[in-house]
Amino acid sequence: MVPLHVHTDYSILSSPMKLEWVVKRAKELGYPAIGVAEIFNLFGAVQFYKLAQKEGIKPILGTEIALHTGEGGPYHRLLLYSKNRQGYQNLLYLSSLSYTKYYRDIPALPVEEVVRHREGLIVILPMVESEVGFHLSLLDERSVLAGAEGYQRAKEALQFYRDNFEELYLEIRREKPEQRFLESDLLQLSKEVGVPIVAQTEVFYLKPTDWSYKDALTCIRDGGRLDDFHREFEIGEFYLRSPEEYQELFKDLPEGLTASDEIAEKVEFQLQLDKPAPPHFKFTREYAQREGLPYTDDKEYFEYKCWEGLEERLKSIPSELHQQYRERLQYEIEIIEQMGFPGYMLIVWDFINYAKDPSRHPEKYREKYRGKPIPVGPGRGSAAGSLVAYALKITNIDPIRWGLLFERFLNPERVTLPDIDVDFCQERREEVLEYVKNQYQSTNVGQ
Repeated sequence: MVPLHVHTDYSILSSPMKLEWVVKRAKELGYPAIGVAEIFNLFGAVQFYKLAQKEGIKPILGTEIALHTGEGGPYHRLLLYSKNRQGYQNLLYLSSLSYTKYYRDIPALPVEEVVRHREGLIVILPMVESEVGFHLSLLDERSVLAGAEGYQRAKEALQFYRDNFEELYLEIRREKPEQRFLESDLLQLSKEVGVPIVAQTEVFYLKPTDWSYKDALTCIRDGGRLDDFHREFEIGEFYLRSPEEYQELFKDLPEGLTASDEIAEKVEFQLQLDKPAPPHFKFTREYAQREGLPYTDDKEYFEYKCWEGLEERLKSIPSELHQQYRERLQYEIEIIEQMGFPGYMLIVWDFINYAKDPSRHPEKYREKYRGKPIPVGPGRGSAAGSLVAYALKITNIDPIRWGLLFERFLNPERVTLPDIDVDFCQERREEVLEYVKNQYQSTNVGQ
């Protein structure tokens, strides 16, 4: 049995568990694999992957998404897991889309978007929260189960998912006795439609005694008080059970236990964490043409701007030191290119240059501030040790004069991303953010 329906504190105000605790406990219990499906996000995916790999546990990356069902309708849920690299890319895309395009009161998606980006995904229909579970548990005006009509609608919904998702499972859970009311119908639907079941429990905390922490988070989220909640069936049920406990809980459904193992075996995915994919400067060709230059890629334009900037800086530096500066610049350029960051340096150079050049500011800001530039700090942190940053006027501190080390900024001996701390005038920093969002679109910019 492999636990797949696990939430941690990345499921905001739903779980008190940290990923470190989950992975450590999973190893103690002897699990070869474990799946984490945060509610509405993938925020902890990379951290989870690293922790699980370190402990020799196969990480199964997933998320629990909400589906739009029309204006004012209920939200149904799906559990999505990445089977391979394409599946992971689709998870990232769908998660982003739910926030940037379809966000209403929560991030949610039309099912059509999920179908369009289904390649490489394993889909589990949550027992209660899915569309199938919704129809089976729907109450009519007499407050009894909807019966035949609900069953038929559930069957039609399950058939839709069966027709559209190759890797589809129907979840059976047993945290609470009332779930038994749905189980027989779900097992029957599984046989009629041909969708395998998978046995799971939803996990929010490590041990049965941790239930009160989740209750506290629920009260914070929903604005309730601890003594307002009646939990006759919930106390201590949503913890990470041992394999033996799962075997006992689902001893009459061995196929459900086996299905979770099958899902884990299907996942063949390696995250490439040692090869950063830095951005390109999308305006290289445009800027070069404007200056009458033949350059078409970041590397060529980056080198040109570095040498051009250094020659201007050398005008105020004694001539006997020029060779030292040129050698240092050549060394830094080679390292930056070797690590793939010319585009990144040009992006930072561009928005700092924008701030310093009033002629590039929108007319409303030129009028408001009488054509003055946006004040930019001289530079601080590790970037102050880069002569490239000095040549590009990203910083205004001469690293050779002050004996500052480039290796604090970028070191080819270890994979690190460059981090340039930039100080803008507090009153006008929003203008710079606005410029960057306009240049690269707001969905590609994080503050």
